[in-house]
Amino acid sequence: MVIIGVIVLLLGVYLVFDLGPLLTASGFVGVSNQQTVYDANLVVPVRPSGYNNVSVELTPQDTLNASMHSNPGGIDFLLMNQGNFSNYAENNGSLYHVYTQSHLNISYYSFVLNDVGYNGKLYLVFVSHSQVSSGNTDVLLHVTVIRTFVPSRLQYVPMGIAVVGVALIAYGAIAGQKKKIVREIPTPQSQDTSKEDSKVPCRFCGSPIDRSALFCPSCKKSQR
Repeated sequence: MVIIGVIVLLLGVYLVFDLGPLLTASGFVGVSNQQTVYDANLVVPVRPSGYNNVSVELTPQDTLNASMHSNPGGIDFLLMNQGNFSNYAENNGSLYHVYTQSHLNISYYSFVLNDVGYNGKLYLVFVSHSQVSSGNTDVLLHVTVIRTFVPSRLQYVPMGIAVVGVALIAYGAIAGQKKKIVREIPTPQSQDTSKEDSKVPCRFCGSPIDRSALFCPSCKKSQR
């Protein structure tokens, strides 16, 4: 029972943080609600041998869609969180980590980042390797953010599951303790009162003899 309670508790804790993505992935019609919270067409100019960026504010249950067209082609696209972009800017592009959706030397590129699992800004960074000083590279960018909303009637379901898990753990612990106490109570030894002592002392020498014996095997005297 304790093991079952632990499993239920962990499930409840998991759903507290991931109920929205889970419902979306499950495809329950009418359970979760998706809404486009950001939709923009942007032109991002990038200087020769320089970089430019666009930041998007996201929550963990969001889905990020982006498509881009570089003119002229051959620009690098890097997707970073806020901390890595700060390192990138402070170190002139020498230290950074990127998401796997990043892509180098693009002319056309699009990607979808489902359930980003990140709360804060993501940075779409464009890096030009062009040596032509006469003009910028323009990136035509279309970005949408789709957010999953969990209906209020389901917000307390994970907490309820967690409470059930705690109750099962407590019940299992109490039941286990009672069984332990029962096992520790000694079983009384059964006493056979149907049998009486069949030996009696000899009337003359005191040696033990059968109650029904007529003569003592030791002194040979009659007991009658």
